[in-house]
Amino acid sequence: MKLPLLAIITILGWGIWGFMNKLAVGRIQPYAMVFYTFLFNVVFALPAYYLVKKAHQSLALDRLGLLFLVLAIISAFIASIAFIHLLSKNPASLAIPMTSVYPLLTILLSYLFLGERLAPLQMGGALLVVLGLVLLSH
Repeated sequence: MKLPLLAIITILGWGIWGFMNKLAVGRIQPYAMVFYTFLFNVVFALPAYYLVKKAHQSLALDRLGLLFLVLAIISAFIASIAFIHLLSKNPASLAIPMTSVYPLLTILLSYLFLGERLAPLQMGGALLVVLGLVLLSH
């Protein structure tokens, strides 16, 4: 698949995900939401396994890759708890955009530790994201 199509699918998926979470958090307690989120992720292990095999990929892990994966899962777990609490106490129209600036942290970490560089236009886009967050918070 081409990059724009993958981006559109991602935007649609995350947009619907945020909206559905807001609907659910009005009916399910925050910690129960986190529990069920991670429980249902297990259900998707079988379709993911199918995709791995269909693409002729390996499930092999090296130690450093496993460490990075575990750290990613731990950070997602902590972020999920904070996000569900944020969403339970705030309108989705505020909570979702506020938390959607996490790519800025990824950009910063990639710059500092991976040596990735941003073109001036990309830096301008990142600044616009920050400006948008400031405007949304008022």
